[in-house]
Amino acid sequence: MKHILFDADGVLQHATQHWQPALQSVLGLSDEAQAKAVLDDIFQAETEVLETEGGFAERLERVLAKWNRPGLLSQTLDVIHAIEVFDDVMSTVQALRRRGVRCHVASNQQCARAEVGLARRKHVNLSRLQEHARTHGGECLTEAYITSRTYYRFRCAEGHEWEARAGNVLQGGWCATCRAAERVGKR
Repeated sequence: MKHILFDADGVLQHATQHWQPALQSVLGLSDEAQAKAVLDDIFQAETEVLETEGGFAERLERVLAKWNRPGLLSQTLDVIHAIEVFDDVMSTVQALRRRGVRCHVASNQQCARAEVGLARRKHVNLSRLQEHARTHGGECLTEAYITSRTYYRFRCAEGHEWEARAGNVLQGGWCATCRAAERVGKR
């Protein structure tokens, strides 16, 4: 197997809340039927983005205006962008990639929502690096996560600083200076 295709929604990530009741609350809608009708309009706006040029936010603003809810774009986007990644599935994807399998994502999402998911994954991965460093009594000095192949700066409990790839550190690599000192001390 050289390539594998993953679906985003429901496979790699999931919504953290049900959209209809959340939108009903955020938009101050009177009943479930009205909330469902607004959600149907939002889905239609999302579909239009997939079929034509232009952005989702502009179409969403038009939907909100239609329902006399102008000025609530940010709150509405917060509901739609409330997604979390399935960490166990992402670990599987990363393991497949390390074995050379090309992993691709199929999605009907508009770009803004996909970018939110990517930003959250980067935050989760940076948190994993920071936690790993703390378990060794050290710290991750880099403030932003890029990819597992990017070099990040670390400091161990002894104060040694170095750069290493995130993937190497998360797979157990740590301070080479301390490791060398341990080997010399064991002789």
